[in-house]
Amino acid sequence: MKHAGHITPNFIASTTIEQVAEIDISSNTHLHIHQLLSSCFSGYPKNRSYFKQLPHFRLLVKNEDKLIGHVAIDHRLVSIDTDVFRIFGLADLCVNEAFQSKNIATRMLNHLDDLAKKSGIDYILLFTNQQSFYEKNGFSSVDNVCRWVFINDDRTLGVSQRKLGKTIMIKSYSDKKWSNGLLDLMGHIF
Repeated sequence: MKHAGHITPNFIASTTIEQVAEIDISSNTHLHIHQLLSSCFSGYPKNRSYFKQLPHFRLLVKNEDKLIGHVAIDHRLVSIDTDVFRIFGLADLCVNEAFQSKNIATRMLNHLDDLAKKSGIDYILLFTNQQSFYEKNGFSSVDNVCRWVFINDDRTLGVSQRKLGKTIMIKSYSDKKWSNGLLDLMGHIF
C-alpha cells in the first residue's frame, strides 16, 4: 500500500524534468499545460497556457509521459533604484493533485537553483500567497513598492505602482544586495 508522499524507485525513474524554451512547445503540449494549470488554479484563463504573457521557458515534469508539474520562467532585468538585477521570475508553479507531497515542486526549484548558479542570475523572484513553502526552499519575503506594466485580457492598460505586501519573495545567487527601494519590473508581473 502506498502512503501519501511515499516515493518509490520506479516513480523517480519514470519522472523527468524538461527545460523547454517557449518557442519549442507544441500546440499539444500547450493544451496539456492549460489543462494542468486550470486544474490547479481556479479561474485560470480559458484556452491558453499563460496568465498574462508568454514566459521565456518552462520546466515541465512528466511521469510516464503524463504532464504532472509545471513552472513558467521569465528571464529578465529588474531594477531597484539605480541597481539592476538579472532575475528568473517564476509563475504558475503547480503539481497535479494526485502527485502532490512527492517533492516535485521542490525538485523543480532545485533544478532552477542549479540553472541560476550556472547562468549568472542574481535573484529568483516570485509573487505568492504560499510563503511557507517557499521559505522552506530558501526564499525570503520582501516588501518593496513595485512598478509594472498592467496587462489584462491581452491588453496593456498602463503602468501600475504600489506595495504588494509580503507577496514578493526572492532568493539570492550573487553578492548584489536587495534594498527596500522601488522595484521596477520593467514589464508585467509574472
